[in-house]
Amino acid sequence: LGASKALLGLTLSVTTLADVPVLHFLGAAMKRLGGPDALLDVCLGAYVARMLLYATLPHFGSLWWVMPVELLHGLTFAAGFGAACEKNKLLAPPGLETTQQGVFSALYAGLGTGVGALLGGLVAERYGFQIMFLFGAYLTATGWICTNLFSVL
Repeated sequence: LGASKALLGLTLSVTTLADVPVLHFLGAAMKRLGGPDALLDVCLGAYVARMLLYATLPHFGSLWWVMPVELLHGLTFAAGFGAACEKNKLLAPPGLETTQQGVFSALYAGLGTGVGALLGGLVAERYGFQIMFLFGAYLTATGWICTNLFSVL
């Protein structure tokens, strides 16, 4: 997209700083929303919004509009990872909590990151980054909706 090195550096700083208050208030937010499932819904909604905003970013007139979008990282990563860890703790059989967290981390940081980077790279190379983010938003929204539908059944 042609971003400057300064913008890339500031973006990383804003992304990281957005996590700090979210991590501080994570427990209170989960309690207020009613548990990790509700917070995961908020996180997934923020993730879809974040990817849609990335896809439309070239139409904003300036790449600097990425800065407010990066604030969503606090919800999409920090709150999402924290809520997922809490959900895994609740799902784990007694005595296997650490194993459950290890499997989750391997799937999230290993398999998920690897497959996401591979498929995202292929889509971006062939169709461009805007389509990649639209496709990511579509996959995330579809998975989120299906998961909620199947949990009701």
